[in-house]
Amino acid sequence: MSSLSFFKKSLFLLLLFQTLFIMSVKSQVLQDKKIETVMELKKEHQKLNPKIDGFRIQLYNGLETESNQVKSKFLTLFPDMKAEIIYKAPEWKVQVGNFRTRLESDKALQNIKLQFPGSLTVRAKINP
Repeated sequence: MSSLSFFKKSLFLLLLFQTLFIMSVKSQVLQDKKIETVMELKKEHQKLNPKIDGFRIQLYNGLETESNQVKSKFLTLFPDMKAEIIYKAPEWKVQVGNFRTRLESDKALQNIKLQFPGSLTVRAKINP
């Protein structure tokens, strides 16, 4: 093999590796910018919808139609409390209240259990 041919091949390989390196760096920079964008969107969402660790009272866990009935009955009996239906496959849950402490939740649970005997306190992300 001539030295000129070896030089051309070496130069070609060097340029190929350099090009691949530059492409990977550019790709990394683009990915970093996308990640930063997603992180900023998440921060904005959390500002608009803040959640903290807390407790709720779960009234029901089961079918969708029965969840709607339980929620309606609860809101009729306790119009001042918040109630929501949450779907976590494969079941529907009716949860009420936003309690910061278990003590607050357990106090409310005593009254709620009179109408919904199967109710229990559960940990949840709540609205402050």
